[in-house]
This record gives sequence, structure tokens and C-alpha cells, in this order.
Amino acid sequence: AIGDNAFRECAKVTSVDFSKNASMTIGTGSFRESGVTEVVGFDKVTSTGQYAFADSKLGGSLEITQKNNVTKANYAFMGTKLTSVTVDAANVVTSMFQNCSELISVTLGAKVTAVKMAAFNNCTKLEKVVVNNSAVLTSIGGGTKPEWGAFYGCEKLENFGNYTESEVNGEKIKTIKMDKLSTLSAQAFECAGLTNYVITEMKLV
Repeated sequence: AIGDNAFRECAKVTSVDFSKNASMTIGTGSFRESGVTEVVGFDKVTSTGQYAFADSKLGGSLEITQKNNVTKANYAFMGTKLTSVTVDAANVVTSMFQNCSELISVTLGAKVTAVKMAAFNNCTKLEKVVVNNSAVLTSIGGGTKPEWGAFYGCEKLENFGNYTESEVNGEKIKTIKMDKLSTLSAQAFECAGLTNYVITEMKLV
């Protein structure tokens, strides 16, 4: 186990390798504001704390599964340099990838049921969110303040979900079927770049 704030602000720690461990737990802020640019063997991580890698130099791609136990990983990767992320866990928790200014693409796997408040807030380069065909996405979070929206400020976000495209009066319209969605919170996509989208078969309650 790596304790809370163990390597916080350690600029000379640039790489972490968990691949030879049977399992590993990462505490709150363990690598926060550190020089870590890559993590090898993240599949060995069985618990991820809040702010675990927040504002570190972590870049490249990252795959998160249910095994990584990110239920308490609020702000865990906030402000990192990740460029692509695949999440196949139940929840993309609050502010998990907030302010990831280099993030371009996100894939939500079959196990994802909720994208929580501010999960991708202010990811200004985010262009695409792919949703697995088998995903049961029931909730996209937000709140009374615009900046609490799950995709608030994602001004380059042009592609969301598995859409079909058609042309109406010379204009291309993207239609998404979200028949499992029951909660689309206020401000969820505030200031996002989505245009000409139609969402069908929502079951909002």
C-alpha cells in the first residue's frame, strides 16, 4: 500500500511500476503534484484514493476497470496530462478528470452506469466520448452551478455516444438512442461543443 500524500510534490518521481505486485492500494493524494508521467501495471491497483494523481504530470493513455475500485477516487486524475481514457467501472466519479487539458478521447465501457458531477469539467480539448453498445448509462451528472456539469466547458466535444447521422433540410443531424438514461442533470453539457444532436427514448424521472 502507498500511504496518503506519500510522494506528493515529489518532482523527481517520474515513473511508477506496479506490474510486479500482486495488488496495490493508492491512498489520498499519494502522487499529487508529483513528476509522475507514466504508470505501469495500473491493472494491479485495487483501490484508488481521492486526488491520487491530481495535478501530476501523468500523460498518455489510461484504462480503468471495476477491479481498480475507483468508487472514492474523486479528483483522482484532475489536472493531469492524460490524452485518452477508457473507463469500465460503474461510476466515473465526481471531478475524476476535471481540468485534464490534454484529454482528447474518452471511452465508456459496458459497466459504466453513471458519469458524476464535474467528471470531465473543463476538459477543453475533449473531442469524442465513445459509449459501449452494452453500457447501461442511466445518469449524467450536474448541479445548480454550471461548473458542476459533467461535461461543462468541453467546448470541442463534437461526438458523444453511438449516434446515427441523417440530413434534414441540408443540415446533418446526429441522433443518439439513450433508452436507459433516467437522469440528465442540470448543466450536464453546459458550454460543451455539441451541436445538432437529438436524444431519443430517454426515460427521465
